[in-house]
Amino acid sequence: MKWEEAKKFIKSGDLIAVSHQPWSSVSDIESHIVRIMCESEYSHVAVAYIKDGEPHLIEAVVPEVSINPLEKYLDFGFFWLSVDVPMSEEEESYALSKLGQSYSKLEAVAGFMDLLDVGGDEFWQCSELTISMRKMSGVDLGSRATPAAVVQKALSLGYSLKYVTKD
Repeated sequence: MKWEEAKKFIKSGDLIAVSHQPWSSVSDIESHIVRIMCESEYSHVAVAYIKDGEPHLIEAVVPEVSINPLEKYLDFGFFWLSVDVPMSEEEESYALSKLGQSYSKLEAVAGFMDLLDVGGDEFWQCSELTISMRKMSGVDLGSRATPAAVVQKALSLGYSLKYVTKD
């Protein structure tokens, strides 16, 4: 699906999964290592958030939980899972309260090893934040905090997956 069409329909609470990023930094290399370790097509997952009429993401990325324009993933495309449960006010407040909290690589490893207490502290990794946020609106994305597990759980709930590209 083309970005110009998709951005008209993406809404707060939808899921975004990323598969490929450039190999231009240590962080990018680490992202690919996550994909390999998790045997996953996906290296990152986040929650869409409409801000000032434009699609953004609330995401746990190095160095902290932040809001970023969704367009940052357009050069390599991304997967969009349209979720039929809108982001509640409770979820939005919860997510905004997490902004600025630290990203933790140790949390990412614990998620892969299925040893993570999801939402149990003030350190985050992408899947953990996504699971914790959507739970506030009644969307159960499970407790296995890896990008692939989140996407698979969302697909098992009947949400559709579309690949979005720039052109």
